[in-house]
Amino acid sequence: MRNIVFMGTGPFALEALTGLYESLSADDRLSVYTKESKKAGRGMKEKDGPVALYAKEKGLPLYQPATLRTPEAQEEFAAIGADLAIVASYGLILPKAVLDTPKHGCINIHASLLPRYRGAAPINRAIMDGEALTGVTLQQMDEGLDTGDILSIRETPIGETECAGELFDRLAVMGKEMMLELLPDVFAGTLKPIPQNHNESTYAAKITKEDQRVDFSRPTAEILDRIRGLCPIPSAFCYTKKDGKLLKLHEAERADGSFSGEVGQIVEVKPRVVVKTSDGAIFLNVIQPEGKGKMNARDAVNGRKLEQGDLLI
Repeated sequence: MRNIVFMGTGPFALEALTGLYESLSADDRLSVYTKESKKAGRGMKEKDGPVALYAKEKGLPLYQPATLRTPEAQEEFAAIGADLAIVASYGLILPKAVLDTPKHGCINIHASLLPRYRGAAPINRAIMDGEALTGVTLQQMDEGLDTGDILSIRETPIGETECAGELFDRLAVMGKEMMLELLPDVFAGTLKPIPQNHNESTYAAKITKEDQRVDFSRPTAEILDRIRGLCPIPSAFCYTKKDGKLLKLHEAERADGSFSGEVGQIVEVKPRVVVKTSDGAIFLNVIQPEGKGKMNARDAVNGRKLEQGDLLI
């Protein structure tokens, strides 16, 4: 019998939890930890995340402590008697008392090629930085931030037009598959951990509003990487100077040819919407004016949300 605790919260974690649950034998035991449900809506009712919903649907023991730092939370975790904890996009810090409790420790599914892109936003940051490669790393967790020994690592190219949402989905499946492949070695005690080279580490900080703001004075390639690295959420944005309204930029591509005009200016609207950059121009494909849903940029022109000569800042 294997006694496993799964710890995760969002869609990336849900993919791994689904694969884990479907791989269980009749003798296995699976418990789930996820962050507290958020209160939302007019009635401020609790809204479960995807992992919590799945655990409830399958009748799995579900724990949602606000923190794991208290003696009570640590005693509750220890009482489960887990052989292994699998962690994916959980959102809470695991203190040493928790890390040391399972017989085989805690294994994290991280969406980057560690030691590069440690931290909260590895998928977004890799695309925004123009990386050609990324991947998934399974690491034996320690008290540091994504600093544990590497148990398994797998590369994948980033497509030239691939957005963060598309890459997110691919890496979630890859992480699930790698985890399921690793489990036999975990329980057989045949793992061969490899220490990370900490001198090669980089940090993928949480995305801020400043990160989302598009600066059209930057090179075209950098602008496009920012837009697709933030698509579909939290999304890149700018403002229309004429009215100061926010404009989300969901999809864009390089515009070939020679265009004259001020940086950030909409220099053409037919047959496509063209915005001048420092070294060229981009086509706006899918945008979202303030207070509206996503729409084709040409539809925004037809609806007078955008006009030739408008300046985007």
